Amino acid sequence: MKRINREIDGPTLASNIEGGKTPLLTAKELALIGYNVVVFPISSTYCIAKAVMDLMKELKERGTTESFLDRIIPFSHFNELVGLRDIRKKEEFYPKGIIGSS
Repeated sequence: MKRINREIDGPTLASNIEGGKTPLLTAKELALIGYNVVVFPISSTYCIAKAVMDLMKELKERGTTESFLDRIIPFSHFNELVGLRDIRKKEEFYPKGIIGSS
């Protein structure tokens, strides 16, 4: 990885993939050896997959998500995240019954 930055005259990108072939270095370590950009392209996908597997296991074993509540976003925060208030305002523009009718 150091050699790449010695031999390439231009910006370089490091793609950190957990479990990949290259060592999982920190963004700071990669910057020190010359990388201009560091990406973690599938970290969030791995995280989501693990969280969903844990949730499904919980549902299978206990039949409820109650003990999982500290690991999920609260309903009101999710509504803020997706911009539900703005969506509702936009819905007011359309007459009732038009959306979803054929």
